[in-house]
Amino acid sequence: MCKILLFAGTTEGRILAEYLQQCNRAEVFASIATEYGEALLKDHDGIRLLCGRLTVSEMEDLLQRECFDLVLDATHPYAVQVSENIKAACNQQGTPLLRILRESGADDNCILAENTREAVRFLQTTEGTVLLTTGSKELEEFTLLPNFKQRLYVRVLPAKESMEHCLQLGIPASHIIAMQGPFSEELNLAMLRQIGAKWLVSKNSGKNGGFLEKQRAAQKAGAGFLVIGRPTSEQGVALEEVKQILKEKFGLCSQSTKAEEKEGYFPFFISLTGKPVTVVGGGKIATRRVVTLLQFGADVTVICPEKTEQLQQLENKGSLKIITRRYQAGDCDGATFVVTATDDRSVNHQIYLECKQNGIPINVADCPEESDFYFPGIAKKNGLVIGVTASGMDHRLARLASEKARKMIEEICQEEKSDA
Repeated sequence: MCKILLFAGTTEGRILAEYLQQCNRAEVFASIATEYGEALLKDHDGIRLLCGRLTVSEMEDLLQRECFDLVLDATHPYAVQVSENIKAACNQQGTPLLRILRESGADDNCILAENTREAVRFLQTTEGTVLLTTGSKELEEFTLLPNFKQRLYVRVLPAKESMEHCLQLGIPASHIIAMQGPFSEELNLAMLRQIGAKWLVSKNSGKNGGFLEKQRAAQKAGAGFLVIGRPTSEQGVALEEVKQILKEKFGLCSQSTKAEEKEGYFPFFISLTGKPVTVVGGGKIATRRVVTLLQFGADVTVICPEKTEQLQQLENKGSLKIITRRYQAGDCDGATFVVTATDDRSVNHQIYLECKQNGIPINVADCPEESDFYFPGIAKKNGLVIGVTASGMDHRLARLASEKARKMIEEICQEEKSDA
């Protein structure tokens, strides 16, 4: 049995908690600082929640008392002091620590500020309403802006302490947006237009933090996008690397993964002719899935705000139906199965939860653990079909096997034609 302490409260923390929940050799404690973080994990059976912020000494006492084999720091990228405290406590007690890093989202289509103070200085040179999505902790520095009571609209978590802090700093109640994410591109855009924002200020929170949805909304609203850079260059591992480390060093993997390694997946060939299939996403991966499904006669509906040229051509031919918007609850109703391949982890997870609740099989492109089935590599000719999967373990191996299967099926059909 491996005893693990997970500092969570983020999307990465939730994903790791869900993964560890399926590992029968893991005893998991999850430390949550806020009510929002607690809400993300409250339904995870078998995980012991420790709610409330911990000091360094309290962390050390916890580590000494429980004798953890590993600590996972999946706190927010901007929670620098918290990560420093976790590191100090682990060093003091000699407990192994893994810091989980979040992929950066910033690019050339934004204005970068090194820190909050620099962001305030920049805004002092501008005019117009500002939608501030950086939370309530650094809000006091933004009150240095002239006419901040008129210029600033702040979006914070709907927690009592956040609301009280905003009001104490003089932010009018009418300028406080107390909502819990995730926020879609459409919702961000609606907020920007509602308040007539000229600027949107965000932290570089990465894909899992809703960064892309803010960036796209700002572009569509014609608002400037000011991004506060991450405080430090961290050392750690990416989310997907953690599972491999847990397996190699601690012998942990989920029950579903163990079953896959032992037994693989049975190739259950069924007719898709006329069967309703919903595909969420309009990028390259979704397009490949759609093209394959159409080869087998499926009645495909695609839901996406933006689509590839190939999908547009298929729609023009009447080969499929495209609903040009982001996913909404209920979109999967009536589907034989669902494939989701958006670039938003939170949206993919939302679709997975809805399908799970309604008993609809689903393939989630970015999360094998949430998939009821794997989308195979296909080799098909003259009614002969070969499906290839590596059970989610090795995409490169599956691709190579698929390529060889296609060559093999061509050779078989050529030989059959020659014999005839």
